[in-house]
Amino acid sequence: TEDRFDTKTIDITYASNEGAAGMQGAIDRLCERAEAAVAGGYNIIILSDRQLGPDRIAIPALLATAAVHHHLIRKG
Repeated sequence: TEDRFDTKTIDITYASNEGAAGMQGAIDRLCERAEAAVAGGYNIIILSDRQLGPDRIAIPALLATAAVHHHLIRKG
């Protein structure tokens, strides 16, 4: 294997019109994207809230990190 870092940035924001009720779906989509990134050979995943704005709210960073961490552990 090559000793290199392949990074994937994943957005942790979602549409503000989804409100708090939309957070679970956003977390589910985040976990699916992270799983796909790992399957695609990425070994560093960056969770980003840079798209935050009037129309976008972020999953809290600690919650996003924990959700992805536990999802990837469950998937092996």
